[in-house]
Amino acid sequence: MVWLWVLFLVVVSLVAALALVARRFHATRERLNRTESRLATVLENSDTGLAVWDRDGGLIGCNDRFREFYPTVQLKEGLVFEDLTRFTATRGLVQVPEDEMETWVVDRLARFGTVENDRLRTSDGRWLEIDTRPTRSGEVLLLYTDTTHGRETEAALSDRSEQLVRQSADLTLLTDTIRIVSTETVPESATAAVVALVCAWAAWPVGYAYRVSGSGDDLMLDPMPAWFADTNAVETYSEFRDVVEQRRLKPGEGIAGRALYTGRVSWIPNLAVDPSINTEARSAMVGLRGACAVPIRDGDAVVVVLEFLAREQLVPDPSTTRLLEAAAEILSWTWQTRFNP
Repeated sequence: MVWLWVLFLVVVSLVAALALVARRFHATRERLNRTESRLATVLENSDTGLAVWDRDGGLIGCNDRFREFYPTVQLKEGLVFEDLTRFTATRGLVQVPEDEMETWVVDRLARFGTVENDRLRTSDGRWLEIDTRPTRSGEVLLLYTDTTHGRETEAALSDRSEQLVRQSADLTLLTDTIRIVSTETVPESATAAVVALVCAWAAWPVGYAYRVSGSGDDLMLDPMPAWFADTNAVETYSEFRDVVEQRRLKPGEGIAGRALYTGRVSWIPNLAVDPSINTEARSAMVGLRGACAVPIRDGDAVVVVLEFLAREQLVPDPSTTRLLEAAAEILSWTWQTRFNP
């Protein structure tokens, strides 16, 4: 009889133990189900497209966001990664030059299963960031994120920053011109200082000035001692300086004569083809491609013309023209109030 009681107790203990294990298994399963449900909800509500692949490159599953990148493809379990990669390149999901498609496909296949991050442009102009992440169990996660909005915001901020820098430089040009005019007692010295100031502001390597002499049909432009050259290129422009300091220009002759004749800021986009530039001057303009001339007035009459040369072609720009006109107006105060008291 004793052994029956022992057997009964063993059976009761086993049943209790099995019940406990069952309860724990059930609780664990419920936690796993809740975790899987939450994870699925997160993935489906995520802005990131997610696809899971086995180690051989077969599709295990993906979320709806990932499917949006391939609206014409049936992303079924077992889809081969190589097939999807070739589709991505050949059907224009991303911008890949036709002669580089095979290289692009081979490279992506070779990197499958490694940690990678690619930034690609889609055919409709969006930016796509593709992350590849292997798991410890051998699967490979492929994550697609549309980063277009972020890039556009970044570009807009960059443009705004550049605009603020330019506005600050423009304001500095005008305030420094006012400072020069208010402190410099000699008009010629003030003119030379403003020539250097404008060159620094616009990154133009050469600047100089002409003084208007004569009257009526005898008007002429005579070079002033207001020469400026980039400190790194003084020797480069020494021959051209000799040309400038020895010439006199009539109204309409050269870009400075044009500014004298019209009374307006004048531009030469390309010095190499402009017929107003004589052969001697052009041969001495080493590495110079664009020109700008700014008239300085005393009342209605032009009394000085500033001339600037650039290494690049100069396309007439309304905002630059207005700023140069403002600086010229400030400089004109010196000639009006001090040269002709």
